[in-house]
Amino acid sequence: NGWQLAEVVQNALGVLANSALDAPVQELLVQDLKVLPVMVALLTPPIDDSSRAAPLIARALIVLSRCAKQPGAPELLAGLGAFEKVLGFLPAYTKAAVAAEEPAESEACRLVDAAGRLLAMCVMNCTEATERMAAVKGGLKAVVGLLEVGAGTTQANVSLCIANMGKVESTLRGFGKAGAVPALINLAHRHELEQARQNAGIALARLSKDEKNLEQLKELH
Repeated sequence: NGWQLAEVVQNALGVLANSALDAPVQELLVQDLKVLPVMVALLTPPIDDSSRAAPLIARALIVLSRCAKQPGAPELLAGLGAFEKVLGFLPAYTKAAVAAEEPAESEACRLVDAAGRLLAMCVMNCTEATERMAAVKGGLKAVVGLLEVGAGTTQANVSLCIANMGKVESTLRGFGKAGAVPALINLAHRHELEQARQNAGIALARLSKDEKNLEQLKELH
């Protein structure tokens, strides 16, 4: 039946994700096997129950986040509409991840962690990725929402993502309106990982180039 098929695909994606840790395999997947369109298609599986779809989406995101290191991959993902898909489903899974009682066992936490890595990797080397994400209605708010997820490396990666997206000046005011400044101040002061604190500090420095954000920063700091 459909669930058994989904489980087979999910397990296959797990194997693919593990293989994609190696750069030569990433290159093979992106350039020769052309797996990115398949992975992007799997971001919207034909499964109505979001909790059942989560393991499939999470593993597709893990594969994509690893393949995104390859030259040209972020641009290809932009052309495939990947960022619109991810930002569309992120709020619901972010809410589930925040509510998870056992983050280590939560597929929602696994999903948003992989999404944070993917977005951070793509905007690091691709201005088009930032522009596409910023153009999505509610897109910047969806990114900022990920800062609430304490599990895994989500907050560190999303802080880095915001820092790099902030290089595109048109995003600065939008991030401020989405509540990025207080969330990043909290992480910069209180996160247990030094890398997360550093990334949050870099993101704040970037966002403070907008006068309204700077006012917020001065009021809250």
